Amino acid sequence: MQNTQPHIFEFAGFRLDTAKQLLLRNDGDPISLTPKVFQTLLYLVRHGGRVIDKDELMSAIWPDTVVEENNLNQNISTLRRVLGDNKDQQRIIATVSGRGYRFIPEVTARTHEEVKLERTSEVAGRPNVREPEDTRTSSARESNQPSAKRLLWLPLLVCILLIGLVAAFYFKRPAAKTGPVATAKTIAVLPFKPLVAENRDESLEMGMAETLIARLSHSREVVVRPLSSVRRYGGLDQDPLKAGRELAVESVLDGHIQTWGDRIRVTVRLMSVGDGSQLWAGQFDEKFTDIFTVQDVIAEKVAGALALTLTGEEQKHLTKHYTEDAEAYQMYVYGRFYRNKRTEEGSRMAIQYFERAIARDPNYALAHAGLSEGYIGLAVFGATSPKEIFPRARAAAIEALRLDDRIAESHVAMAHVKAQSERDWSGADIDYQRATELNPNYADAYRLHAILLMESGRREEAFQKINRALELEPTSVLFNATLGFLYHWARQYDEAVEQLQKTIKMDSAHWLSHYWLAQVYTKKGMHSEALTAAQKARELSGDIGSLWVLGYVYAAAGRRTEAEQQINQLLKLSKQRYVPPYDIAAIYAALGDKDQAFAWLEKADEDQSRGMDFLNVNPVFETLHADPRFGALTKRLGRQALTVRRAPGLSEA
Repeated sequence: MQNTQPHIFEFAGFRLDTAKQLLLRNDGDPISLTPKVFQTLLYLVRHGGRVIDKDELMSAIWPDTVVEENNLNQNISTLRRVLGDNKDQQRIIATVSGRGYRFIPEVTARTHEEVKLERTSEVAGRPNVREPEDTRTSSARESNQPSAKRLLWLPLLVCILLIGLVAAFYFKRPAAKTGPVATAKTIAVLPFKPLVAENRDESLEMGMAETLIARLSHSREVVVRPLSSVRRYGGLDQDPLKAGRELAVESVLDGHIQTWGDRIRVTVRLMSVGDGSQLWAGQFDEKFTDIFTVQDVIAEKVAGALALTLTGEEQKHLTKHYTEDAEAYQMYVYGRFYRNKRTEEGSRMAIQYFERAIARDPNYALAHAGLSEGYIGLAVFGATSPKEIFPRARAAAIEALRLDDRIAESHVAMAHVKAQSERDWSGADIDYQRATELNPNYADAYRLHAILLMESGRREEAFQKINRALELEPTSVLFNATLGFLYHWARQYDEAVEQLQKTIKMDSAHWLSHYWLAQVYTKKGMHSEALTAAQKARELSGDIGSLWVLGYVYAAAGRRTEAEQQINQLLKLSKQRYVPPYDIAAIYAALGDKDQAFAWLEKADEDQSRGMDFLNVNPVFETLHADPRFGALTKRLGRQALTVRRAPGLSEA
């Protein structure tokens, strides 16, 4: 017996499919709804035309749970938003004051069989559509042919089968891995958005996206835009297809996430950027402890929808759990959120969350790697004594590698420690290479490797690495800024200005771009522009890490009094907190006071101060290159003072 129970309700340009738990527009475009929001809409639709009391609606949606009226109000608000309704012009859901709600549009109820028959009729009515020949009649005719004639087909059939087997063997052979796949698919996983804006958790939204990015990135057949590229697409009204076009990808994964108590609700859809079609959609309403299962399903469904052919190792990475503790995972994503701010305060917050993640799960390798990077961040931003912080960074990196040496993040953390603290340049080189072997799509490993190579005088390789990073992450503000300061170190000042100005157009609030631009302008003798950039960097950074640039600009411009004021300010601050000796040395170098510059550089060497790793290529100290003390110092650092030919007519700072 056929099931004639209506499963599809059509109204006002929408279609509600109860069997598939989907709300679709009439053009087939699905709209993501959580299960409770879907149930709210379904109840309203089934009781359209009459006023439904709030108590009745709440009892129907939450039959076994006592909830506040605000839960229902949030569901109604979500429905009005997705249906294009609003409180002033209620064309779909009307509020009846003091009572409840009434569903206004006329509803057509239909069965799946009726819809199927209608589509079949449409196909049958199209011109040039040939009806299939009656298979029974055809078979009967074939059976009446002489048996000898049928036997003539046997040799041909055998040949066809042999050809098919050979072809199957050939095309199913594993392809030789000779490098990145030229026709790799491209995808962007956008930051997840809140289902209810008032209850958003931005760090969890970013963390969900970053986790899926990491899982998918291990496939050689797909290039996944990293979080730093997609971060700016986290707006509540962001058009995912527009984001996909700007990110130059073929598909986008767009999702919503929300937590209520111990529950997590996730809706997600994978779309083709070219034609806007939906490749896959899913919705989940689970306990937060099941977030890993949700991530597993999403990653596998996306891989399936993209028709990725995964190796055994890639399949493991797709569903690999680095912890089974949901709270430890939550602390980790909070740590990543703050680490990615790349500020002193962000690094301090990141360390706290990584430590809490490790307290929950001491075997969480990614959290140990993140902790190491958080410590290094404090040293790089000049926030604390490197001698105090580097041993902690090293210990965390060692533990990360001990727990799991198959993750790229552990090797990047160790490489960073070796480069910043131990001056083990060849060791850092090996770890960066290992990181990109483990994850060929790990763009930040290429970026950091490029910096190391430039410091080592391997300029061509450095530009190859940063260009590879930008291939993977073309819209990353950080990566574009890195290319800018690598041009600066290579004394290609015009290219540096052009690149850094381009980066600032991408994000005018990126303080590092202004920070480096101030230094480049100084080398070009554009002191007014340099001062403006230095002041902007100081304003945006919010910490003392960029203070020295102001003094450097003043000194290079011949404004000695203002430069010395900046030195005095740094010396005063050094009595309250750590100030990198490198910062003070840079101002003295620009003032032409070589004795003071070398005195502070010696202290910077003793302190393992930031900036010493690239002292040999830094144009800021170019005036010291001819002094024998500079050669002796760089030799002690394990570096070689690089002589770089400058374009004629450039100002000597």
